Amino acid sequence: MEVPSNFERATSLVQGAYLPHPGGELLMCFLNESIDNDRAARYLLQICETTCENETAGLSAILSQWKRLVAIFIQSQPRFQIHDKKLIGDIRARDVVCFLTGRKDSWLDPLIVTTIFPSIAGSIDDDLREIFVAFFSPEYEKWLESYLVATGSQQLSQSNVWLVRSSAAHAFSTGFFQVRIDGDTADISPTLISAPECPRIVQEATDRRIKLSGKASETTIYPDPIALDILARLAEPIRWVCLDGIFSSSVSTTQPPALNSLPKTSLWLSPIRSACGNSLLALWRIFPPVFRIMVYRCLASMGARIYGPSNSFKVQRLPFGMYLKTSPNMWNTSLSNEYETLDLLRRRTDVPVPKPLDIISNDSDTYLVVSRRPGQLVGYCIDFLSDEKLHSLVRDLQHCLKMMRCLQRDPTLQDTISNTTGKAIYDGRIIAAVEYEESRGDFIGPFSTEDEFNQMLRSPHIPDVVHRSGHKIVFTHGDINMRNILVDKNGRLSGIVDWETAGWYPDYWEYTKAYYVTKLKWRWLRDVIDATFRDLGDFSDDLDVERKLWWYCW
Repeated sequence: MEVPSNFERATSLVQGAYLPHPGGELLMCFLNESIDNDRAARYLLQICETTCENETAGLSAILSQWKRLVAIFIQSQPRFQIHDKKLIGDIRARDVVCFLTGRKDSWLDPLIVTTIFPSIAGSIDDDLREIFVAFFSPEYEKWLESYLVATGSQQLSQSNVWLVRSSAAHAFSTGFFQVRIDGDTADISPTLISAPECPRIVQEATDRRIKLSGKASETTIYPDPIALDILARLAEPIRWVCLDGIFSSSVSTTQPPALNSLPKTSLWLSPIRSACGNSLLALWRIFPPVFRIMVYRCLASMGARIYGPSNSFKVQRLPFGMYLKTSPNMWNTSLSNEYETLDLLRRRTDVPVPKPLDIISNDSDTYLVVSRRPGQLVGYCIDFLSDEKLHSLVRDLQHCLKMMRCLQRDPTLQDTISNTTGKAIYDGRIIAAVEYEESRGDFIGPFSTEDEFNQMLRSPHIPDVVHRSGHKIVFTHGDINMRNILVDKNGRLSGIVDWETAGWYPDYWEYTKAYYVTKLKWRWLRDVIDATFRDLGDFSDDLDVERKLWWYCW
C-alpha cells in the first residue's frame, strides 16, 4: 500500500478537524498556496504531532499564527499614493492603463499611481518568521529583509509602484486580485473566493495576460516579481481573513429550522393568484406553437440584454420571472423528463422546484419554460455562509430528499432503473461509462434490474470491481451540485433546479453523483453532502467502487 505524502497527511488532518469556518479554508491555503507544499506540510505536522497536546490544539495554534501573518498584509485603504510628479510621469508612460484591469482613466474612478507592497516594517516578529519561511522560503525571507532596508531609505523604486484605478487599488489591497510575473509576461486574475459585497470592478474583471516588454524603453523597471508573488500567494488567505472578520463581528440570528418544514412563502392571495395564473397559462397554450416559440425567442433576446448570459449555454433567464431551456430535438427527452418531474414534485411533495409552464418543439429544437425560484445559487455564496447557515441548508436538503425517497411509483416498474417516466436515462456519469452508439444517442436504458444496471457500469479494465445488488430504488435528482441549489439570505433552501437527469436509481446514486460532479470544493462535500446523507444511509463502500470506476470513464 502506498504511503501517503506529508501533503496528503496534512490535508487529511485539516479537512477532518471541523474547525469553525473559515479556519479550515485558511489552513488549506497555507498548504496549497505555499511555495513548497511539502515544507509547509512538514511544518504543520511537526507542530501538531510534537509541540501540542493534541492535533486540534496544534491546528488552532498554527491557525492563530497564520492569521496574524496574513493580517499584516491587509490594508483597508489602498497603498500609499505617490505625489512625486516625475515618478508619476514615468509610471504613467510605463503602464498607460490600469495594470490590474486594462481600463483607461475615469472621472468617477481615476487612475492613480500607488505603491504595490504594503508598509510592514517591524510587523513580522521572530514568532512569525518561522511560519513565513515555512509558507514561502528562506530566499523570500532574505528578499523581505532587503525590501525593508530599501523602504527605510524613503526612496521609492519603480519596482514598487504602478498605475491602477482607485477602486482596483482598494480591491488589490484586500486580496481581490492576483498578479504573477514570469519573464516579460504578467498574468492577472480575480481571486476565486466569493464575497457578500464584491466590488464592481472585481465582478467585471476577467483573467488577462499582458506583455511587459515593448511597453516603454529598455531601461524601464517593472513591478518586482517576488513582491507580486508574495501578495498573489496571500490573496486567498487575505480574503478568508476578511470573511472571518465578518463572521466574528456578526451575531447569528438564524433560528434552526423545524425538522419537517421548509421556508414558507407569503400565502396572501395565493389561491387567487394561482387560479388566475393557471387560467392565463391555459389560454396561452391555445396559441399556435410557432407563435409561442417566436415570443420565447424574443424574450430570450431581451433576457440576454437585461440579465446577461447564464452559466449554461442552453439556459436563459427571461423577463417576468421565467427561465427558458433549449435543446436540439435529439435530446428533447431530457427536457420532457424535466417537465414531468417538476409536475410530479409539485403535485406530490413540498420540494421547492420551479413550476413547469410550457414545453414545445419545432422541426429542430425543443423549448422548456419554467418559473424562476427566488434565492442565490449556493456556489456563489458558500464561501461566506456561516456554519450555522450551512447547517440550516443541510436540514432542508435532508427533508427534501426524504420526501423524494418516499415517492411511490408504478408497481409494474418497481425495480426498473429509468428516468421519471420509465424511459431511458440521460446522465453524464452513465454516458461516460459506455461507448457512444449513434442509434441510441446519449439516452441509455431503462434497466429492468439493478444487476443489469451494474453490468453497464462495469469497466473491462477492472472486471472484478462492480456494485453489489439489493439497493432500494428511489426517486433521485441525479445532479445535486452547487449550481442547482438555491438558498436565501439565511441559508435556507429556496429551490432545487435542473431536473433533466432525474429518475429512479439505486439509493446511493444521489450521493456518489454529488462526488462525481464536484471534486475540489471540499467544504461542500464534507459539510453539505456528507452531512445531508448521514441520516440517509452509509454509502461509503459504494463511493469507493464508483471512484475506482471513474478512472476508466471516457
